[in-house]
Amino acid sequence: MGDIINITALHWRIGSRESYKVINNELDESLFLEDEKLIEGKILIKLFAENIYYIIFAELQAYP
Repeated sequence: MGDIINITALHWRIGSRESYKVINNELDESLFLEDEKLIEGKILIKLFAENIYYIIFAELQAYP
């Protein structure tokens, strides 16, 4: 098995993406803001933990 990535210890560059928050079994707002290019790992993990998302594709690159 591979190594586990510590999402919170990294900064994430957001590239191409199409992803939506799911509310009442309906697609709602996007996971990322349209002009958002970078996100801290602590914020990213909080988004994932607090909501349900339908991710069609997401290009994310991690940096220390």
